[in-house]
Amino acid sequence: MNDKQLTRVNQFLSKELFQHMNDVAIFQHEDGTYEFFNKYIVIRDPYGYKVTSKYGSQIHVFSALKFATAWCIFDNRNKYVQAKRLEYLDQMLSGSEVSIEMHKHLLRKAKDTENKLIYAAKLSEDQNKKKRMLTEMQAFIRESNILQTQKFANKR
Repeated sequence: MNDKQLTRVNQFLSKELFQHMNDVAIFQHEDGTYEFFNKYIVIRDPYGYKVTSKYGSQIHVFSALKFATAWCIFDNRNKYVQAKRLEYLDQMLSGSEVSIEMHKHLLRKAKDTENKLIYAAKLSEDQNKKKRMLTEMQAFIRESNILQTQKFANKR
């Protein structure tokens, strides 16, 4: 077999394998982008990870790759409620981190005890809220891992 024939055979096998494995196919391209299920492209940008659909105009931004990956798994499995909640929690988490930093700054700058107590209480509330959001997000990540592991097992 010459190189041209070998290339054609490889392209054919790759195409057939890729079509058969659409529900489980996850690739990292040389340029650092990720492709999930021949449906989503995940690109690292200055604001986090941007998920775009190959067949539509949807754009979703996540703070971490694990959240973007879990969202792709949920969306691909038609678990839209979980996908939407995960996206919402990720956005709220970013806002919560800003609020925590702001309250830390205000607490350091406060002169009187009353203001210090108020800022300390707000800081504590923000930290508890962040902890609850992270706990819920970790549960979503575990669920998405289970869903994808089941999909891998069913494709064998």
